Amino acid sequence: MTSIFDGEGSAIPFRVGNWSVVQDATAPRSPSAVTRMTYPAGFAGGSGPLELNFGAANAKALYVGAWVRWSPNYQNHPTGVNKILHVWTCGINRVVLMARGNSLVPIIGLQQLAAPYTAGGATSTSVHLLPNQGFSPVMTRGAWSHLELYVVANTPGVADGTATLWADGVRVGHYIGIMYCGASVSRSTWDTLKHNPTWGGIGGTVTNTMWLDLDHLKVTGKN
Repeated sequence: MTSIFDGEGSAIPFRVGNWSVVQDATAPRSPSAVTRMTYPAGFAGGSGPLELNFGAANAKALYVGAWVRWSPNYQNHPTGVNKILHVWTCGINRVVLMARGNSLVPIIGLQQLAAPYTAGGATSTSVHLLPNQGFSPVMTRGAWSHLELYVVANTPGVADGTATLWADGVRVGHYIGIMYCGASVSRSTWDTLKHNPTWGGIGGTVTNTMWLDLDHLKVTGKN
């Protein structure tokens, strides 16, 4: 199963609420149309500008790749949480691709796991998976970054799920032994991918209008 969304369906820019298609001849893979999520001045933390849903076809393994660009004035949320994409399994949002802190380090967030996971010195059902491959990339505001996420669902009730992250072609994180879903389900697969770039964390207010661009979102799954 493969699906690609890159904004190329219309040669004319258009807008729906805080989501729009804009023209950018510098787009790395699909010029010149890219999608843009806008956070207007006064936007409150704890939500995203708009939510786009994509089916994951109940795949056991899921690859997600996208080119991402934060606006030059992008304001890091006070909690250091800047979400980009959400991946659901067993009916729950358990994996989040995000940028962490003012340096916008790409990381994977795990949440609402079926069993606690140890990462970064913490053990919890919600943890941040920091780079663990000897390289900690940062995302430069105003410049494109290519992020790739590969997740494999676990056997129900068994901690054998995995998650891997690449930034600009370099593997920066690889994590094993994850229990995404418990034994109450007969089969754990990936349900839905959502582009809902939640700003935060609760609290905080956007000072000046800023945005997040996305180019050539590719989703591939296999069983």
